[in-house]
Amino acid sequence: MSQDTTPQAPITDFSKLASSRKIRIKDKKLHPGAFEYWPECIKIDQLPRQKLLELQQSRLQDLVDHVTVHVPFYKQWAKDSGFKPGDPIKITDLPVVTKADYLQDIELFQSDAYNPSELTPLKTSGSSGIPFKFRRHPRNADYAYCCMWRALHRFGLRPGDRRVYLWGQSFSFNSSPLNNAKIRAKLALRNWLNNTLAIGAYDLTFQNVKHNIERIERYKPVYMHGYVSALYTIARALVEEGRTLNAPNLKAIITESEKVYDFQRETMEKAFNCPVLEHYGSVEFGNIAQPDPDGNMRINEDIFIVEKNNKDEILATGLFSQAFPFIRYNLADLIELHDEIKPGLPFASFKKIVGRTVDMIPVLAGGHVHGVALSHLINPHLDHILKFQIHQTKLDHFIVRLVPHTTIPESTIKTIHKDLASLVGDQTTIEILSVDHITPAPSGKFRWVISDVNLSAPPAPAD
Repeated sequence: MSQDTTPQAPITDFSKLASSRKIRIKDKKLHPGAFEYWPECIKIDQLPRQKLLELQQSRLQDLVDHVTVHVPFYKQWAKDSGFKPGDPIKITDLPVVTKADYLQDIELFQSDAYNPSELTPLKTSGSSGIPFKFRRHPRNADYAYCCMWRALHRFGLRPGDRRVYLWGQSFSFNSSPLNNAKIRAKLALRNWLNNTLAIGAYDLTFQNVKHNIERIERYKPVYMHGYVSALYTIARALVEEGRTLNAPNLKAIITESEKVYDFQRETMEKAFNCPVLEHYGSVEFGNIAQPDPDGNMRINEDIFIVEKNNKDEILATGLFSQAFPFIRYNLADLIELHDEIKPGLPFASFKKIVGRTVDMIPVLAGGHVHGVALSHLINPHLDHILKFQIHQTKLDHFIVRLVPHTTIPESTIKTIHKDLASLVGDQTTIEILSVDHITPAPSGKFRWVISDVNLSAPPAPAD
């Protein structure tokens, strides 16, 4: 990867950050607060660590002082705990919350200082198994937007740079043709404003990938952004052709929503000849962490506080979420944090993002196996396999679906069966199926390993 993606100097005026006039007009409409927040947001890169922590604590205090007066859930907590607005607060003083708390009654988390009509209704895709609806205030969204572009700007990217966007289009499942037409028209306008070539994740298959590569090369993107599985499909096709993408202006590949496995990253970097930037976040929060040019996954600590519980699950707090707070919210992802602050920026960073606890596969013999370990069983056989999915339907039943690239040797099938049984137990039924296509989830995400089984596995046997 020979490209220098570091900008000469950061642009501190958000109106000058956009690469075109129509992007500025779009951002004035959709993210008006970004023009106010950007100068402070970009300067935080230069703050000493201690100053960043002081800013973070000040924002936490403002958040807690607000929610304990205006948000029913936290008004009750303040009454029970004896907290009064203005009392010094530590993040660990506050209760941990989960989706179950919001599902019980969404109005318990609505601030009475804001009219719900001021907020944007959102919902998660349900890929973790528990979808739910919530609300977000524009102030929160606009500052998060600045944090996203702060990280991308470190790689020389700007709003309005030519982009290829590979994403799911869940509206295609809507039964109303009229509604679908309206959504398509709205998305077409969005793509024009954002200088975007959109490729639907549902529409991308190994059969039409060559056509889509031609579309991308004609478009000459500055960056590509989307699901790992879709980007990997394109990258693998290029590698098998023995060439790289003909996109001389391409600076970065940005991935979201799906975990990047090592074999995918290696293939994408080889095919696209530029860095793969794995962004970590959620629908509830937006981008929590993004890589810096040295590869450190930096946490946007001016808008988020990140902790982990005794199970190594992430607890996230949105510091700009007064209107509909997420405070010490368990995202159910397993994480490791670096003990030290990496040089260059004041932000803490993730050492590892292992994945969601739903990726922990309960096994018949007791305990769990991580889903990544299961996927590694297939990696040695990718010369014969285009795509795969390992699906646990019962505690003692797994289905392995393989989309063949070439005829899969019987010896390969036997090896996969043997290796999987060694992880999940010899008493487990394992079906290995050859299929033409594996359908992604309605959100457009593709899950390489799925478990339909509750995480309450039998205890592991004592040594």
